[in-house]
Amino acid sequence: MSVDPYALCPCGSGKKLKFCCSDLAGEIEKIHRMIEGDQPRAALQHVEQSLRKYPGRASLLDLKAVVEFTLEKFEDVAKTVDDFLAKEIKNPSAHAHAAMLACVKDDLGLAVGRLQDALELVAENMPLRVLEAIGAVGHALLLSGDVLAARAHLWLYQGIVGKEDTRAMQLLLRLNQSAGLPVLLRDNLFLRDVPEGHVCEHDHYVAQVLASQGKWRQAAGVLDALVERHPELEALVFNSALVHGWLGDRRGFAQKMHQFAKMEVPVDDAVEAEAIAQLLDPDTDEAMVETLLVTIPMQDEEALISRLDAADRLHRQTGAYVDPQSVDGPPPRAEYLVLDRAMPASGKELTRSEVPCVIAQLGYFGRQTNRPQRLELVALAGADFDAALAGVRELAGDAAGEPEPPETIDHIPAIDAALGWRWSFPTDTPAELRRELRREERRERILQKWPLAPRAALAGKSPSEGVADPESRRAVMASVLILEQGAANADHAQTIAALRDGLSLPQPEPIDPTAEGVDVERLPLVRFARVQLEKLDDEALAGLHRRAIIAGASTAIEVTGRELLRRPSVAEKIKTDDIYARLIQQQEDPAVALDLVDEARRRTEASGASVAKWEVLSFELLIEAGREQEALEQLNHLRSNHFDEPGIAERVYAILSAIGALPDVPDPAGALQQGAHLGPPAEPAPASAIWTPDGAAATAGEKKLWMPS
Repeated sequence: MSVDPYALCPCGSGKKLKFCCSDLAGEIEKIHRMIEGDQPRAALQHVEQSLRKYPGRASLLDLKAVVEFTLEKFEDVAKTVDDFLAKEIKNPSAHAHAAMLACVKDDLGLAVGRLQDALELVAENMPLRVLEAIGAVGHALLLSGDVLAARAHLWLYQGIVGKEDTRAMQLLLRLNQSAGLPVLLRDNLFLRDVPEGHVCEHDHYVAQVLASQGKWRQAAGVLDALVERHPELEALVFNSALVHGWLGDRRGFAQKMHQFAKMEVPVDDAVEAEAIAQLLDPDTDEAMVETLLVTIPMQDEEALISRLDAADRLHRQTGAYVDPQSVDGPPPRAEYLVLDRAMPASGKELTRSEVPCVIAQLGYFGRQTNRPQRLELVALAGADFDAALAGVRELAGDAAGEPEPPETIDHIPAIDAALGWRWSFPTDTPAELRRELRREERRERILQKWPLAPRAALAGKSPSEGVADPESRRAVMASVLILEQGAANADHAQTIAALRDGLSLPQPEPIDPTAEGVDVERLPLVRFARVQLEKLDDEALAGLHRRAIIAGASTAIEVTGRELLRRPSVAEKIKTDDIYARLIQQQEDPAVALDLVDEARRRTEASGASVAKWEVLSFELLIEAGREQEALEQLNHLRSNHFDEPGIAERVYAILSAIGALPDVPDPAGALQQGAHLGPPAEPAPASAIWTPDGAAATAGEKKLWMPS
């Protein structure tokens, strides 16, 4: 493909090639053809020859850096960029290359600053290299866990390129689907308007224009100066915070958001701003609890293993998963859960006080080349660790030696320790009873333990102490709002309402979307559950539902989806199957999901379409719910009525194979004729409920930097 003479010149001037470096058009075209032909080394050789002929030319230096990036010759890139900057200090492309190089070196503060240097030098047409640097910096920020700054850079990139390049949008969508990311951080934050006619209106408009161009450093300078002159204007404080956040200055962002939350602003605005500040404030160091490991040498292996297997407070794991990244050497030969009480003989009528709680994990390691046989006990520091170690030592007796001093292998937030727990149920405990007991325990911990746990965001006070202090009352409300994002079901909502009552905090008011001053299109996602959705027309409601889906906001998806399904007029405009599928997918309780499946089946049947997909989903949910007899009946129903439909037998076989109810065979339909033994799935591994900025990156994108094309 020949180089377009009317394309922007690679030198970074912002002019078209024909009216800039036209004398290099032939050389540039040859280099481009080599790059497109996957000949980067030949391209590098040619660009170096061209530079000897045309020394110091910006177009050639730009292309040289591009090829060196492609070949991952980063030391050479650094030399080329230094040369480029020495010759063209006001060239935005040179600074863009410096920004991308800083991303490679993981110096994101420098990367953001270099990108701002580049953007501030762009007068009109944005050079390609600056655009690429915006994407590269945004991606690097995302990988680092700086959600706010990453989102701003990626939206800036997407706004410039439009629909032709969807890479930034794909990253944003993947970010929104990250497990555990609070809804507060999935929303876009917008600059606010100052009062019309205010003396600062012109300067504020200048800051808005700069911000829209991505020149956030200059915008921050204008806004900070305005805040000093007009500290009473809450919009200026908010906007200054936001622009600092876009620049990756989490500390500056949090400080100004804390300030905004204390101003005379609507309660919802203040609480949400404070909650976001608490989530992102780098100076909020929560109290941590140590995870300890103690090694116990074995004296008599045979006797010790016999005692461990016979102990009523140890539960031997079968097929336990061991992450090879976390194990130094071979995995343990046996792994036990250390319980706080003996395992009940049956779980069919279990009460919450009778469920054994896992207080530690115990691994038995055989002799290794450099280490003798041993036991390793892992638990959180505190009473559980002391009790577990004492119990294991008493059990082992003379079959084990003296424990080595404990070593700290990890830390978890104290609030996680207060709210988290792990149970070990008797195998015959019904699945519904397990879920009910977990719901009761979760409610108990939120209502009784959480209010008493000290929080760094409350200056070391507990929420119960903080509500008594007018200065920290809004901060407590913000902490409750963060906690509220932890689940999307009616039980959790009722628990949070009870928590607010217990702390004498006001319950959030319903929102009339038709009221003056309510901008439905910009309404924060965390408020969707409070909106009187019945007052919205179909189009506005569908718009909120789409926003909820894009953001991956489960509560918002739930409330808007259910309201859409209540409206007969919606079926003609929206695929209700999609709504049902999303609602079913996010249900924690299989019984609720099954009710939705039945509703979807009836609607589909009334339309004359096949209900096979709903029948299969019902079968899968019955297995998950542990309703074995009903699942077998559903399997027979599928076999009799739907196995001749494309893909149905294969899908059912895949479900059965996944739970170990059938062997792997090449003929799924034939294998299913033999029947299967069904049972509930294995216990899920516990997951952390608290999001942290440093923990958000892994699911947001691959560990591969966005490189120049």
